[in-house]
Formats: sequence, C-alpha cells, structure tokens
Amino acid sequence: MTAFSFRNPGRLRLGCLFAFLLGLSVFVQGQQPSGSIHTFTGPNGSTVEAEVLDLVDGKVVIRRLSDGQRFEMPANRLAPQDVDFMRAWLAAREASKHPLDWKRVKIHLPESADEVEAPGIPAAFRRTDAHTWEAELPEGAWVLVKLWREGGGDFAPQFLLPYGGERDWFLTFADNRLGLALDPGGEVREVGVAVRAEDDEAALRSMKSGFPGEGIALYAGFFDAADVTALRGAIITSLVVGKLPDYSVAKEGKVRALRITDTIADPVGLGDCDALEYFEVPDSGEFPMDTLGGLENLRTLIGDGEVNLEAIAAKDAPFPALRHLSLAACEIEGAAALPAFLEKLPKLQSLALPDFVEMDVTGIARCPELTVIELGNDCLDHGAQGISALGALTIALLNPHYTAAEVAALAEKGTFAKIRKLGISQAFDFGKAPSLVELHLEGDQAGFPLSGLTSLPELPALVLEFPTDADLSGLSQAGPDLLGLKSLVLRSPKVIDVAPLSNLPALEHLVVRDQLVTFEEKLTRIDLTGCANLKSLELTRLQNLAELDLGSVTLSALILRSCTDLATVNSTAADSLEELVIDNARSLKGIEALTGEAGLTVKRVSP
Repeated sequence: MTAFSFRNPGRLRLGCLFAFLLGLSVFVQGQQPSGSIHTFTGPNGSTVEAEVLDLVDGKVVIRRLSDGQRFEMPANRLAPQDVDFMRAWLAAREASKHPLDWKRVKIHLPESADEVEAPGIPAAFRRTDAHTWEAELPEGAWVLVKLWREGGGDFAPQFLLPYGGERDWFLTFADNRLGLALDPGGEVREVGVAVRAEDDEAALRSMKSGFPGEGIALYAGFFDAADVTALRGAIITSLVVGKLPDYSVAKEGKVRALRITDTIADPVGLGDCDALEYFEVPDSGEFPMDTLGGLENLRTLIGDGEVNLEAIAAKDAPFPALRHLSLAACEIEGAAALPAFLEKLPKLQSLALPDFVEMDVTGIARCPELTVIELGNDCLDHGAQGISALGALTIALLNPHYTAAEVAALAEKGTFAKIRKLGISQAFDFGKAPSLVELHLEGDQAGFPLSGLTSLPELPALVLEFPTDADLSGLSQAGPDLLGLKSLVLRSPKVIDVAPLSNLPALEHLVVRDQLVTFEEKLTRIDLTGCANLKSLELTRLQNLAELDLGSVTLSALILRSCTDLATVNSTAADSLEELVIDNARSLKGIEALTGEAGLTVKRVSP
C-alpha cells in the first residue's frame, strides 16, 4: 500500500481521541458500517474523496473513489473534521458488528445478469447496484457464483469459491477463466475454469497442466469416466458438475466443495472424501445423511431427497463440523426427532427447513449460535419459544404462524435488535430492528398492509412474494416516504399492473419474475415510464407479458429472459443501455431499436 501523508493540526489535543480510535478498532476490526464515504483533508487543504475500509495499527485504510487505489493514513495526522468522521464511523461499526463476527464482503460481478449466493445461508446476499452484491459471511463459507451466458441453464458456468474474510472480490470472466482481484485494477488470480462441451481428454490434460498449485474451482456440465481419468493428479478446490460417474475425482482431487446439479445414483466412495467441506446433490431417493455424518470437515450441507431425522438423531456424534444446513428441499420423515437432532448440532449457525412438512421447531433453541433461520410454512414454534431463545439472529425468514402478539413480544425482548433481513407477516415497532436492510413479505396479508411501510423510510431493499394489486396499491401509498428504497423484487406477482411502482421515488433496481400462464391475474403490459431513477430491470419467466413500455427511462441494464409472449419494447432512451440480455423471447420484434445504436459494452441476444 502507498503511504498517504496528512497534516497534524497542532492546535488540537488529539491524544485521548486517538487512543479512543485505536482502542475501539481492536474490538471491531473487519466490519464496515454504512456511511463509509468521506472527503478527507490533506496537506495545504487538499482533499480526496474516499471509502473508509478499515482502521488497522493506527492507520486509516481508504480506497480513493476516483481510481480505486488504496492508501493508508496515520490516524494521528488526520484533520479535525476527519477525526470527527472517524469517531462516528467507528461507533457505527461497533453498533453494526455481527454477533458471531461474520465479515461484510462486496462481490463485484462481471455482468448485471450474473448472480451470487451463499448456499446454506438463506438470503445472505443482496444486490446494491447492477454489478455489486453484499453479504455478511463467516470465514469458511462457500460462495456460489453464477455467470449467466447465452443459452443460460447448463451453459451458465457456476463456481464455488471459499470465503476467507476478504473485504471485496472483483471478478472477471474471459476465455472460460474466472479471475479474482481484491482491489479494482489489482492483481488478478485465476480461481476458476469452465470445461466446455468440446473439451476432450487431451484438452483436459493440457488444461490441468495450467492449474494453480493451490487448486482451482472447476465447472463442467457433464463428466464421464474419461474426463475423470484426464484430471487425475489435479488439485481441485471445488467442483460444480451436472453429472458425475463416481466420487473418485472428488477423493483424489482433494475436492473441498462438491455441487452436483443432477442425480448421482450410488453414494459408494462418498465416505472417503475426507476433504469435503461443502456437499450438495439432488437425490430422488434417500439422501446419504448417514454417510455424510461421518465426514469430519463438512461445514455446509444442502440436502435434497428423503431424510429420516429419527435415524440421524440416534447417531452418537454426527456432523462434528457442521455450521450451515439446508433441508428446505427435503422430504422429512421422523420430524418429531428434530429437537434431538438439533441437540447434536450445538454449533449450527444457519438452518433452513422445508415447506409442506409439519414440525415443531421450538428445538431450534438448542442451537444458541443460530444467526440465520428460514422456517417453512408448516413449521410451528409454540409461543415463539424457539426463536425467542436465539440471541444472535441477523437473518430470520419466519412464516405466518407467528401472531401479532408473539411478534410484538419478540421485538420488545430484543430478538430483532441485530436483524439485517427479516421475513415477517405481522407489523411491529420497527424501531426495535434498527439494523434492518431488507424486508421479505408475502402478498395479500391482512397482518401487514404495505401502506404501513411508511415507518421504514430508510429501508433499502424489499422482496415481495405473491404480491397482489392491492399490495402494490398500498406500496404506492407509502411510496413518497420510502426515500431509501432502491431495490425491489416481485416474485410470482398476482397482479395485472405495476404502474403504482412509479410512486417509489428512489427505485433503481427492479426484478419481476415467475408469473406463469396459469395465473388468474395476467400481467400483459408493464408500464415503467414513471420510474425516473430506474437503472436496472430484470424480467424473467413472465409468460403473460406482451408489451414493455419504458418511455424515457435511462436504463443502464436490461435483462429479458423467458418472456415468450413479449412482442414490443418501447423506449426513447435506448442509447443509455450499457448491458442487454434477451433470451427466449421469441415473439419480440424490433430488437434493432435496442441493439443497433446503443453501442453496448455487453450484448447477448438469442431467440
């Protein structure tokens, strides 16, 4: 890093203040509060606008906004106004510290159509701009990067990357190679390789010779026995693959994370994959919980298949290292054994449970380190005894079974004091959730009319499942007060009109997805001409949509996927587009109006 000299105003007695700054930094190092942008004053009154990254060993670490370069500034040479800012910054950092000391990371993706998630940690990430996703993660978590490319589906490379506590990831993807830098314009490490369908055995052997010595994240749509043979001897950090003939490549490659997107028939050899920290595979039959329970390093498990909790609970010490567990896609047998099962996992930090399985979940109280929970719609927590015992919650996606009285009692008790993301069906005093940055609601709820969102004027992100026209009308009523709401996701909307969204003054990022032809409400036309500040728009699987009207809205990114009836896009500001994805929109006419003159930096168009 480059040293950055600042004056020391001699007239100020700063010794005690700097002792405060440095002392506080010992306890809160590594977290980042909101409000990190500041204009610092240097020698002779010169200024630099920068983002504060950290305070380490008596030095303020900043990133200059103009070029992304990092600098260090001695804390005892800050100007008086900069000292005041840093005191507030450190106080905010202390207030926002994660209960389990998870770190905040920003991941900057190559294209706006790309996505990122932390499997096993529900709702960990939220998008903050067209390319940037933010989350709090523990060291040792695994991040799934999904890079959308033409054709999507099996043609979209996916990579599992281990998180080591870094502040930023800047990802690039070219020539089927994934690169990662920790600073914009910084040194790029090759961390992932996508195997193409045309890569034969010789190509794989050649590819293997260039793998980094510490290992590589590998993606392949399909592996056969010859592919496995060609990769013998390679160190593979993680493997995402559609089909896999057996587990030998995972064992011999010391694979730490394995994600199979299609079914593997036989678990033989899985128990010998001692290096596995992450495992995910769909199974149409019995999920191999018994085998996986003996893996000493397994930290993240994504289940999909039949799971008998009673049988697992009878084991002496299953899953000794497990921290993140998702059973959301599982068919559960022996659900009454959930408390006994959870008692074997006292260090569990994240838990997702399925819909359509009735179970008593008060046993979550036996996992005091749970900081993330997602409860299915038939999970019952009588008297909120389970959730009320969890003092470290930061993400809680609850179900409608919690009554207004229970939610109010939880708020008063302080259960929501550290909540960042909350799924709820009842309104409460949101002053009891001062750290809330994302709210998840299910539509058509009498317990939470969206007009009540006026009490959350600074809320930056809202996710609505099955919203109705009445919901959007209520949201519109609250709209003038929602000055912080920049991101909105509408999933499976039961609406015929989204024009009320024009009443959201700060809306920048909008996602509308999953309205099928079977829906009684038909969203045939989307009018966003009133959304003046909209920057990115994603419309996915809207099977009734025929027309999109953007008017003079200056979008920088537009993503249209599987909108099969979409015939017309009206825009008078197509020149503003920087990124465009059109996939499976076979009825669309006049694409040239969007692609011809815009000079796009990214352009992906398929029928």
